[in-house]
Amino acid sequence: MNHCSDLESLYASFEKRLYRLTIELDHVREIEGYRRRMILAQVVVELDNLLLGCLREFLVSCLLGTRTVNGTRTASQQALTSEGEASAFIMSSLNSFGYQRMGSPATVPRRKEPTIRQPRDVEKVLLAAKANNIVSVQRALAFNFKFFDEIGSLRNFYCHRNKDTYDSAYSKARNWGATSRLHPDELVLKPRPGRPVPIIRDWIGEARLFFEEITA
Repeated sequence: MNHCSDLESLYASFEKRLYRLTIELDHVREIEGYRRRMILAQVVVELDNLLLGCLREFLVSCLLGTRTVNGTRTASQQALTSEGEASAFIMSSLNSFGYQRMGSPATVPRRKEPTIRQPRDVEKVLLAAKANNIVSVQRALAFNFKFFDEIGSLRNFYCHRNKDTYDSAYSKARNWGATSRLHPDELVLKPRPGRPVPIIRDWIGEARLFFEEITA
């Protein structure tokens, strides 16, 4: 996923990939055993990658001047014209010490850019840039969704299977109502208290609402 001059295109790409993941998730009901576990791991890891990638490309697109879904052109007080300049501004906003240690360069390669894992980081950068679409981000944050944190803990387990990542995943699951020590394969298919669908379905629904709001 890349930054773009039109957030409608970014959201369409996000929706297309999200739809593919829901198709994979639908297959889980039909199979058991090793293949079932592999599909669940794949869906969680790819969902996390999709969310982080879309969050980052949304931010870069806004800093470079993109068009929102409703047709408004984003603008800020930063005269940024390239991805490298946007990365430098992101780093200066989120890791000022590291940026200064690099000599405060005009551009920063993407591999040096801080990972955007929290939407609050997007808000922080756009506030620093005095971006004109900050309100849409703040409206999305007002939903108070927790899926970025929740998915991250499960993703870490599937990518680095060990006792520490398992304990971290279970600890996070207790926050959404898991009362027994279940394997992450079971946790992602367990509903939150009072909800009729597995939590991974809630994550997908919440992600759709969140990105629909910030790209509006």
